[in-house]
Amino acid sequence: MNGCGFSGPLISSLSSLSNLSTLDLSQNSFSGPLPPWLWESTKLCKLSLSSNRLSGEISEEITQLIHLRELSLFSNRFSGDIPLQISSMMKLVKISLFNNRFTNIKNFSKVFVPSKIKSKQEGRGLELQSARFS
Repeated sequence: MNGCGFSGPLISSLSSLSNLSTLDLSQNSFSGPLPPWLWESTKLCKLSLSSNRLSGEISEEITQLIHLRELSLFSNRFSGDIPLQISSMMKLVKISLFNNRFTNIKNFSKVFVPSKIKSKQEGRGLELQSARFS
């Protein structure tokens, strides 16, 4: 549902898709905070919510997404601290957070990038360009 012109909050009917492995709602006009049902989508491997108008903080409940490999939240209106617990998500290899208003992005980058690199071929990537530091 990438670039379909959707707007408003993320709809809860998506929570019934319990076997969903990829959720790409990027390039829409979704707004508001991330809903709690999102953290119950434990089979997600890729979550892309970039280029929307989502706001609020990222809950540390994101760590319930134990199969998540890619997290793309860039170009939204997120603020507050990025949960440092994200660095313990063993399968997460790519995270894009730029163009938001996070307050602890410098500390997060120190924790996320060097920790738990699986091999020389498959490192972890953190995209921070154009980040606003508070």
